[in-house]
Parts: sequence; structure tokens; C-alpha cells
Amino acid sequence: MLNPTHPVATPLTVETALRRAYAHWWAGQAAQAEQLCLRILRVVPQQPGAMHLLGVMAHVYSFQERAVTYLEAATRSPQAPALFHSNLAEMYRQKGQLKDAEQSARKAVAADPQLMDAWNNLGIIAQECGNLTFSESCLRKVLTTNPDNPQAHNNLANTLRRLGQSQQALHHYQQALAHDLQFVQACINQSSLLRELGHLARAAELAEQAIALDPRCAEAYLNLADLARVRQRPEEASRWLDALRAFAPDRVNAQRSTSGTVLSPEVIAACHQQVLDLYAEGRHAEVEALLTQTLANGNGPPTLWHLLARALRAQLKMEPALRIMSMLVRVRLGEMTARFALASLLLVTGDFTQGWREYRFRYQMEHTAKVCRHVQKPRWEGQPLAGKRLLIHDEQGFGDTIQFLRLVQTARERSGARIILQVNSDCLALARRCTGWDEIVVRGNLPQSFDYHCELMSLPMELGLQLTDLPGTVPYLFADPQRIELWQQRLAHLPRPLVGLVWAGRPPAVALLRC
Repeated sequence: MLNPTHPVATPLTVETALRRAYAHWWAGQAAQAEQLCLRILRVVPQQPGAMHLLGVMAHVYSFQERAVTYLEAATRSPQAPALFHSNLAEMYRQKGQLKDAEQSARKAVAADPQLMDAWNNLGIIAQECGNLTFSESCLRKVLTTNPDNPQAHNNLANTLRRLGQSQQALHHYQQALAHDLQFVQACINQSSLLRELGHLARAAELAEQAIALDPRCAEAYLNLADLARVRQRPEEASRWLDALRAFAPDRVNAQRSTSGTVLSPEVIAACHQQVLDLYAEGRHAEVEALLTQTLANGNGPPTLWHLLARALRAQLKMEPALRIMSMLVRVRLGEMTARFALASLLLVTGDFTQGWREYRFRYQMEHTAKVCRHVQKPRWEGQPLAGKRLLIHDEQGFGDTIQFLRLVQTARERSGARIILQVNSDCLALARRCTGWDEIVVRGNLPQSFDYHCELMSLPMELGLQLTDLPGTVPYLFADPQRIELWQQRLAHLPRPLVGLVWAGRPPAVALLRC
């Protein structure tokens, strides 16, 4: 038994605790999963299942050395399942330890010849070791069992390409994208192959498609710059490199920037400080005048352009603010702060289609990435889900949860799924009185098994929400009848009219925004 003095109310067996830990992880509740694993290890040091899960979590959160250490410990057990060895093989491969990777992958397929993920990993490792014939046989084995596996198609295409079988490789890249339209790496790989085959226009289309899916896909920018050079378009090539330099300067060779600032660092610093002083006094028109003059030649650092758009927005000059942010996103596609600001402007001005599309990148900014939940199930993208279970979960503050609860009913109607709604404990009572959910659970507690998930604030994009759809069915929020009666009694003796004033949000949320 686990220690009954631990804060969890009831004792757990190690096996039960481990099942719960994995369930928490699959539901995107990493903190709860980690706590249970650590409890297990206090009772049974080096317990393989707990070590494995901690390694997987460390890998997802980019703690690679720690991940390998955990997985090595997990696979020391003679009873370690094939999956443990397979995952360790992939982590070794990503570290460049190909000999260790191959050894682990072979242990995995020996332990369970039906584990296709292990054969897939072994095929990739063999490819990187130059054993291309064996790599092809491993990956074709995967596709024989699962012909709809986009990763296996992509990996086999990589091997075939190295074997000089370009047309077969192209076929499998196309199959990878056919089975997963969001597969960024398949876009990149197919783009690169088409460039070699001389299909330059289609190659450029696929690279731009990759950027639309992932604006920080450095390989796509490099592909486009290379394609522009081949097509004798040096200025276009330089623009793509400038866009890449904004978020991955180490991937760009030292070259002259065509869109870089011509202002001296001293001028920029002085202007920036003056703008901040004016902002502090609410003098937005003067900020606009100063920055318009400073940036008159069209060049300047993104920071100043951001500040100019902010000054324009403060004066409700939305169109010029939109033009500036659209320009920044166009030339610096991977700068997520600009995309978030553009999303906000688009939504404020009623362009919901483009606004929600830009808003989907909200967790790629540095200060928000750490709060993104890694739910180990596919995201719902608006498709019918009859007979499936859809987890809709909150993600930000109370106000956001309260505002977007109105869409849960529409999501149920559109998907046809059984809806599991997950909210923070403080919003539970209010959410219970809304419609659209079949089950409701507090964040941090385990929902029942589910097939797909969607964040509350992603529902507008997946539902194609437009201004004409608002406010929707109202009212959708209802007060507790008992509380209504209580306050009616407490306020009965006061003169009318009664005026309520909300003067601040939740203090912790305000503090978080200042960080």
C-alpha cells in the first residue's frame, strides 16, 4: 500500500496509483501524474512503470537528459515491456546515440513483434545508420499492419528517397499528407523532394502550407529561401531569411538583411524610452506622431511597430493598427507576439474567421507555452463524433470560462458526441447550471475515458463562430435559486434602485498577467 498519511484520502495500491497516474497524463494533467509517480517511488524505489511515465513526461517537456535517465532505469527490469525499450530507443536516437538506439529498438521488437511503433522506430534508426534496405523492410512491415499510418508513410518516403526511388518516395509523402492534413514535416519533406525534381511552384506551395500550420518551422523558411534563389529572386530569398531570423537567428547564415532597421541603436533606445513615458501619461496621439515620424522610411525594429499599433488601437484607429500588425506577421511569420496582437485586433473588429485562426497560436509564445496542457488525445476540429466522447476543458481565467460556456451546447449538437466538461473548482457550481454537457468534472480530477478533446477557447474556431451567431441562446448562465432567495432577504430593507459594482478581477489572475 502507498503511505496512508499522504494527503490523498484513501490508501492506494501501487498498481492502482500507477493506473491513475497514466490516466492523469493522458487527460493532460501532468502535475497530478507526476505527484502519483513520485509517491510510488517513495514506496517502491525504481518502480519501472513510474520511472517510464516520468521519462515520457520529461521528454514531452524537453528535459531530454532527465528523460533518458528515467527510461534507462525503467528498462533495467527484466519484466520491462517492449514499449519501454521502444521509447528509450527513440530518445537515444534524438540524442544521436544511434548504437544504443538500435540496441533498444531490437530489444523492443524481440519482446513484442506486434508492436508497430517499435518497428517504426527501428526503421528510422536503420535509416539514419545508413542501413536503408533493412529500414525499408521495417517500415513496410508497419504499413502492412497499419496502411493509414502517416508517420510510417513519411518515414518510408525518407528511406526511399535516400535509395534514389524518388517517385515512390513522392507517393508516400502524398499518402502521409492524405492521412494527416496537419502533418508539417511531411509538407517540408515533400517540398524538398519536389524542389529536387524541378517542380518549384508546388514545392513553394507546400513550404508555405507548412508555415501556415507551424509559423516556427525553420525548415520551411530555409526551403523557401532556397527556392527563391533557384528562381533568381534574391530579394524574396532575403525576406524569408529575415522572417526566420526573427525567431531562429542561429539557423540563418550571416547575410545582409533587406528589412533590418537603418536606425542607430541610440536612436531606437531614446525613442523607445520616450514612447514609454508618453504611454504612462496616456498621451497616445503623441506616441502616434513620434513613431510615425521615426518609422517614416518603413524600417525599424518590430518593438516600435508594435508600440505604434498599440497607440493607434488606444485611439480606436483599428484599420491602420491592423495594417501594421498584418505587415509584421507577413514579414515575421514566426513572431508569435505579433500574431497574438493581430488575433486580438481581428476579433475586436469582427473578423472572426481570420481572428480565431491566428488565436490558435496563443500557446506558442514564450510566456504562455508553460501553461499549455499536453493532452494525449487528438484535438477535435469540428468533425462529427457520433458515438465518441469529447472532453471540453477550460484553459485560462474565470472570465474566459464563464464567457465560453455558452458554446458547449453547440459543440454537442455539432459533434454528436457525449460531452465531458472540465472546469476549475470555483466555476463548478455555475457550470453545473449550464446546458450542453453530459458529465462534468473538476480540473485535476480524472474524467472518464474520452476520444477527443478541445479547449473551451478553441470552440469558436472549430464551430466557425461568426458575429451573427452572437450572443447565441441567452440567458445561458443562471444563479443558484437558494442564493437568490438568501440575497433577496438580505437586501430587502435597502432602498431602490440597487447598483452592483465589480471593481477587480480575481487577484491571482491579475498577478499572473503582471509576470
